[in-house]
Amino acid sequence: MSSPPFAAPLSLELSSSRRLLLFLAITHFLALLFTAWLSVLWWLRLLLSCLVLVSFLFYFFRDVRRQFDFCIVRATWQCDGSWLLDLRDGRALAAELVADTFFTRSIIILNFKLTDTRGARSIFLFSDSLSAETWRRLCVRLKTGRE
Repeated sequence: MSSPPFAAPLSLELSSSRRLLLFLAITHFLALLFTAWLSVLWWLRLLLSCLVLVSFLFYFFRDVRRQFDFCIVRATWQCDGSWLLDLRDGRALAAELVADTFFTRSIIILNFKLTDTRGARSIFLFSDSLSAETWRRLCVRLKTGRE
């Protein structure tokens, strides 16, 4: 997804989001209710419930707390339109924003294709993940890049 050049890079310092935590808690709670409702053997219901809890813990530590070494802690949109993704372990990945990036007034999903290696990364942001000014600047740049 090409974008027009900008005068200064935009650095996104990712922080914990209460809205993302609430979203994860509600969806995983509903999944637990569904497993309780299933008419299967008790041990299978217990196994499914454990899988839902493990899933919640994984996404909590990966996307809300960003505690794994491979978690993105900072994303910088360079002046030339390229991205630099800084990981918790200190590595930096060069990336390009792909066209299926989604954004609204309250949610932004940034999808990246890594340029150095084969692979992709995504960042799921609620409006409370960034400062209000950074959120506004990011929305303006994304909207400008689509036109």
